[in-house]
Amino acid sequence: QLDSFTLADTVWFYGRSRELTQLRQALDQHPIIVLAGPPGAGKTSLVEAGLVPAMQSERSPWTILKISPGNDPSKALRDAVAQLGPAIDEKRWSELPGAAARSLAEQGHGDAILVVVDPAEELVTQSDPTVARHFSRILAAACDDPNVKIRVLLCVRSGHLHRMANLEVLTHGRTHTQFLDAPGRAGMRQALVGPAARMGYESEGALLERVLDELSGEVAPLPLLQFDGRVRRPTPCSVD
Repeated sequence: QLDSFTLADTVWFYGRSRELTQLRQALDQHPIIVLAGPPGAGKTSLVEAGLVPAMQSERSPWTILKISPGNDPSKALRDAVAQLGPAIDEKRWSELPGAAARSLAEQGHGDAILVVVDPAEELVTQSDPTVARHFSRILAAACDDPNVKIRVLLCVRSGHLHRMANLEVLTHGRTHTQFLDAPGRAGMRQALVGPAARMGYESEGALLERVLDELSGEVAPLPLLQFDGRVRRPTPCSVD
C-alpha cells in the first residue's frame, strides 16, 4: 500500500502546486468539494501535506476536522467535534441532521471549519445505507448554515463515485467535483528535484530524464517513487 504524505512531510511535498491552487480556490467558491481520483493518485497527500498546512497558515483561522467514516460515520464526526468543546447531545445528533449541523457550527473555533472525509468511499463500502444517508444529510445541512463558514472535502476513489451518486452531500446544488490524476512530467520532475535540492543535492540530468521516461508510461507512477521496483525509489541521494 502506498504511504501518504502527512502534515509532518509538508516540506518534502513537491509537484502539486497547480492542483493545490485549484483545490484551495474551489473551497472558496463551493461548500462541498469531491476530490476524486484513482488509487495511488495522491489525494490524501495533496490534502494532508498540501491543503491543510496551507489553510493553517492563513490569516483567518480554520478549524480542521479529519475523519474516516468506517461503519458509523456520524459517530466518527461526533467524536471529532466533541474534542473541540463541551459534550454533545447524542440523541439530538442522531435524530436530527440539522441539530447535528448546528452542533458542528457551535463547536468550531475561528472563522471557518473544514471537514475532511477520507476515504469517503467507506460510506458505500462499510456503512449501512441508512447510516450513510443520515451522515450525508448532516454534512449538507451544515454547509447551508448562513452563520458559519463550513466546507466539506470528500476524498473518493473515482471508481466508487457512481455508488455514491444518491447521497445528498453529492447531489447538493453547490457540490463541486475536482478530479486528480497522476502528476504530469513537470510535476514528477518537481517531486524528484525538490526534495533533493532541499538537502543540498543537484539532480544529474541524464539520470533524472531516464527516471522520468520510465515513469511516463505508468498509469500510477507515484508508488514507483516510493518503493523499489522497475524504477528504483528516487531518494535525494539516488538522483544525485
